[in-house]
Formats: sequence, structure tokens, C-alpha cells
Amino acid sequence: NLLSSEKVTVDDRLFSTLSTTTRKLLAYKLPVLITDTVGFIQSLPAWVIDAFHSTLEEIENADVVLLVCDVSDELDTLVMKLQTSLNELMELGVTSPIIIVLNKIDSISKEELKNKIDYIKNLNVSRYRKIIPISVKTGENIDLLLETIYDLLPQLSHLSLTLPNTSSVQSFISWLYERANVLSISYDKDISIDVECNSKLKNKIISTCKKLKGSYILKDS
Repeated sequence: NLLSSEKVTVDDRLFSTLSTTTRKLLAYKLPVLITDTVGFIQSLPAWVIDAFHSTLEEIENADVVLLVCDVSDELDTLVMKLQTSLNELMELGVTSPIIIVLNKIDSISKEELKNKIDYIKNLNVSRYRKIIPISVKTGENIDLLLETIYDLLPQLSHLSLTLPNTSSVQSFISWLYERANVLSISYDKDISIDVECNSKLKNKIISTCKKLKGSYILKDS
């Protein structure tokens, strides 16, 4: 909610969020989509786990994954949640960079925070992953988190699309505005669009462009 200026329900109750929510990040360097998924829970029945997996599919296409934990939890609980979540991400086939975000640093002392970070750093769970302590309540280290997200984003591809002016294309344009960074658009006999996107989205855009009987030029970003 803080990053996107939204007011999605936040609650400590189990299953208060059962679906993914995608919003645009506040203006900062370039547009980024933030998707909030259901949290990971240990020892659930198989049918519940299967239901959750369907809500987590978007993580596989993410450029960066934020694993948000409550750092005010007891150390053994915090580590258990980290290990459970990271194991689940590996099972989903996630290969993107993972940032471990330790929220609620305003609720504990600096000494306790340091001890917990040091402990996590000595575990395999933190290997090759960045750890960013933050406070959503006070805003502490939010700028550092944003900088880290942008530093880890992959290089963008630049596509110039030429598409026929049809109703199907209009739906595709709406989809582009939701998923990519539309740099420019002009309407004539055909529609010309310049977009920036990541490599995963690039292939889908090219495929859809071909299906709509359009053409494209791939440029260096």
C-alpha cells in the first residue's frame, strides 16, 4: 500500500488476502508494477496449497521478488517463515533476484535488529539475496528499498509496433498500458506504438502482434 498509494485490506487474520493485487508503483525513474500475493503458510492441507499455487503463478514472471517478513517475530519463527517461503519460491521455479524485506523495525531495538540480521546472514537462506530492513509505519529505508529494486531490474527491450486499427487491437493497447511502459502512440490508418518491457513480456507482445497481423521492430533499449 505504501509503495503504490493504495488502500488494500491489511489484516493479521489468516486468509484475509486470497488473491493477487497488482498496482503501479509511484512515479520513480520508470513505471513498475507491484503484485501483492497471498502469504506462505506452513502445514496446510494439499487442496489449500493447490489453491494458493494458482494465486502465486505471477511470481514466476516477476523481475524481482520481495519477500516481506515481520522482523518483530521471535527469531525461530522468523527463520521458519523465511525458510518456508524460500522453499516455496524454489518449488515454483523462481529464478529472479529475491530481496528479503524485514518490516516493522520500529517495533524492536537496534541491537535486536542487528542480531537478527547477523543470524539470517549466517544461514543459507540469505545467500546471494539482499536483506533490507524497513518500517512501513515510519517510512524508514523505503528509499533504499526502491533503489535496490531498480538496481536489480533487468535491461528493458524497446519495441516499435505497427498494428491495424481494429477493436481487437484496442484491447491489446489497454493491456499494454497495464503491463508495459508505453512511450508513445499515434493513430493514422494504422496504429504506431513504442513500448519498453522486460524480456519475458517482450515475447508475449511479439506473439500477440503477429496474431493481430501487425509488425514490429526490436530496438536496443
